[in-house]
Amino acid sequence: MGKVPVNRGQKCKIRTEWFKKLDEYGKPFARYLTRVPGSNTRVSCTICNTQLSCEYKGFQAITQHLESVRHKKNMKSRHSQLQLSADYEAVVTNPSVQNDTIEIVKDKQTTSLRITDERDETTKAEIIWTMKNVKSNYSGKSCDDLNLTFQKMFPNEPSCKEFTLAHSKLSYMISECVGPHFRDIFLTDIKNSLAHYTLCFDETTNDASRKELQTSVRYYSERQKQIQEFHLETFFLENGKGETIVKYLFQSLDNEKLPTERLMTLSRDGPNTNKKVFRLMNEEFNKRTGRNLIDVGSCDIHIIHNGFKKGLDEYGKNIADLSINLHYFFYGESLRSEEFRTIETKHGKAHHRFIKHIPTRWLTLLESTLRIIEQQNVTEEYFLKYIPKSRPESSTLKAELYMVKESAELLQLYLKYLQVDRPIIHKLHDLLSQILLKLLGRIATPASLLKTATITTENFGTKNLIPIDDIILSKDIVEALKDCKEVEKSKFRLNYRNHFKEIGLHILRKSCYQNSIVQCVKVIGPSRILDADSSQKIMKLVNSLPFNVPPTFIDEWSLVKATVNSEHLSTYEGRIDDFWVGFFDKVGIDNSKTFASVAKVIQSVLSINHGSGGIERMISNSGLILSEDNYFLYLEGVKSKEAELKKKQVEDEKRRMENISKKDAIAKETNSIKDIENVLKEKEKENSHNASKLLEEANDRLKKAIEKKNLSEISLAQGMIEGAKVLIDAEQKKTGEIFKLKAAIEKGKSAIIDKYIKITPK
Repeated sequence: MGKVPVNRGQKCKIRTEWFKKLDEYGKPFARYLTRVPGSNTRVSCTICNTQLSCEYKGFQAITQHLESVRHKKNMKSRHSQLQLSADYEAVVTNPSVQNDTIEIVKDKQTTSLRITDERDETTKAEIIWTMKNVKSNYSGKSCDDLNLTFQKMFPNEPSCKEFTLAHSKLSYMISECVGPHFRDIFLTDIKNSLAHYTLCFDETTNDASRKELQTSVRYYSERQKQIQEFHLETFFLENGKGETIVKYLFQSLDNEKLPTERLMTLSRDGPNTNKKVFRLMNEEFNKRTGRNLIDVGSCDIHIIHNGFKKGLDEYGKNIADLSINLHYFFYGESLRSEEFRTIETKHGKAHHRFIKHIPTRWLTLLESTLRIIEQQNVTEEYFLKYIPKSRPESSTLKAELYMVKESAELLQLYLKYLQVDRPIIHKLHDLLSQILLKLLGRIATPASLLKTATITTENFGTKNLIPIDDIILSKDIVEALKDCKEVEKSKFRLNYRNHFKEIGLHILRKSCYQNSIVQCVKVIGPSRILDADSSQKIMKLVNSLPFNVPPTFIDEWSLVKATVNSEHLSTYEGRIDDFWVGFFDKVGIDNSKTFASVAKVIQSVLSINHGSGGIERMISNSGLILSEDNYFLYLEGVKSKEAELKKKQVEDEKRRMENISKKDAIAKETNSIKDIENVLKEKEKENSHNASKLLEEANDRLKKAIEKKNLSEISLAQGMIEGAKVLIDAEQKKTGEIFKLKAAIEKGKSAIIDKYIKITPK
């Protein structure tokens, strides 16, 4: 191809295949070279806005143009990611309608020019996908080869060709790009807020067995007009001492330059170390600001959990042990599980496994108990058929099972409510009061409850408790006790009463129910604003805060009570911070905030945490939860593998049982040898003791006989001494025989050990 004319009278014509050739960028010439209309010899270059003649040089004319400085410069600009784009905006005015026809008059058209960068579009796409990945809890590996997927989906989109987000880049995008951006937004929001904030922390041991400290701030956001909780920093501790934790807590505030003087309280859970943390934190805070932090107690979620544990320690521990034993009895045992599933099918029950109860998380016992009750008939048949010795001896165990279920359900209802992120500090006292009243309702006399305005330990005293024969039990418990003896029923009722009593006493003593600040905070709730004593309680609350409130506060509070819509207070069910926003934004005639003091107090008080569930959930939240649907999908997926391994597992089980039998026989043989050895030792000890005692007694008699000059006694004593010597000589001979026997025993032991090693599977 190209121009090789025989003479100047012969002209070269343009060929179609020229436009299919590729340039140095790998693009076809057809992208910018076009045939000039009406000509077979001229080509137009849209990059340089010029025409080329191929009449005499043919394709060589094109290659010479492509090598020119002008064209290369223009091509470089063309392939730069910085591009100039035009935006056209037509402004349409004065439309008119005449004879059912719309006439549009275009007054003007505005045009704006802007420089765009393809890299900006690509980066924007990568950031959007990063945030989608975080929000949907995708794995980092899900981004690998994502660019190839997008290129196939959107082949003509330039940003897809440059998209390079993979798991490593995703990590950097989160930690170095998106994360700092949102962090700056939150920190600016905290610093701009006039309200005080609460510092939350959670100290735990991570999977790598390292002490880890998580810190977060709970505050009122002027931007969101709601209470927000924001993670501050994570520290790895050298130890979990109180002094170390306090050092890092202040460091988390200092690193972000948060105003320490606006710290109001510390949110913590219940361990004694955290009590020390609060004391040390308060001392340091007092040195810095001259004020004290307010103390509203520890996390009530932990206290309710521990209250349930106290109840189990009193009565119900059998159920905790049963749930753990049932789980581990079938865990990893395919043969047992297969037999159990056969009985489940026979009874028409779903193929459910026993749920593991975690001893340190006491209310996980509820789900375990419900599963045991669900599989009760199947469990009874299985253990009656295969291992009858494992049947529990307690005839009240079934009733105990139902009692634990009812107790856990009662507390679980409130624990779920306490897990919410929205502020409910104003409801905390009433919520704890409801729990205590429900517990007392099961065991206390109605008369004692009617006389009680505030619950105290007296309510749990013996004189205020129902006699055990008058305790009302649920239908399930009554049914479970019907075959028990009267003595067993009475003992169960006593234990039942003690169980709920211990839960109630623990919650009463350890929770913030008796905390004066928590009692006063409830007046900021919509339904309590108009209470007769609301002004006294709100002032008591204000006086306990670690900052000064102007005297005009009480005037603003009175104005709140006068302007609030009383008809909607008792029925309001929204967020408490949403309720107060209407007061925060009100402006007076002088353009100043009408309720400035009230706003600062309410916003600060609402930041008080009602439990440490928020920060624990913030750190521990995971989407890797095996739902019931996914569980059955998992079973289907491994079904083929189970079929392959089933035969081998059955053989392993038989071999294991044979080894156990052999080990039992060896143990009996070992015990027999040990018994012989022990008997010989006892005889040796006894004979030695008798000889020594006889010799000692003979010497005493000889001494006394010489003093009395009694010849007959002297003769008798000498005979006893001779007899003792004979016994000692005989004992020495037996000792030699015993040493020989011991050597034989040791040899027998070695033989047993060798035999054991041979039968033990590798």
